[in-house]
Amino acid sequence: MVALRVDFDLPTLRQGLSTYSPLQDGRGKVKEYFWHGNQVSVIDDSYNANPTSVRAALGMLVESGSAGSRKHVALGDMLELGGAEEEAHAEVLAEVLRLLDQGAVHSVALAGQRFLHALQSAAVSSPAAAAAAAGGEGGG
Repeated sequence: MVALRVDFDLPTLRQGLSTYSPLQDGRGKVKEYFWHGNQVSVIDDSYNANPTSVRAALGMLVESGSAGSRKHVALGDMLELGGAEEEAHAEVLAEVLRLLDQGAVHSVALAGQRFLHALQSAAVSSPAAAAAAAGGEGGG
């Protein structure tokens, strides 16, 4: 270990490593809760989310749970994407609508002006997006 090679204080190192978590809150960490006797798993990808991290979280969601478990997606705008912002939101929206159409997820909630714009743009060509934009359910 580098810390030992540079004569790092061993008690301080031990204390720091004892609180180490491989995933920080907001970076794909799965949190487990119980609500009305049911287990609820939340995949938190809120910190500095981007299309790659959201796709990874969606993949985790689709692969998780038992065959009968219901899967719900709640997405808020991804910030600090610069010039790729509009395309990034459109890509993530297309992926989540594809999962909704396939029945891999049961509902989708979107928050923020960036996703609203992407949803309104997609509503022209996608029945699921049109239903979502109108406040209904898409997919099956």
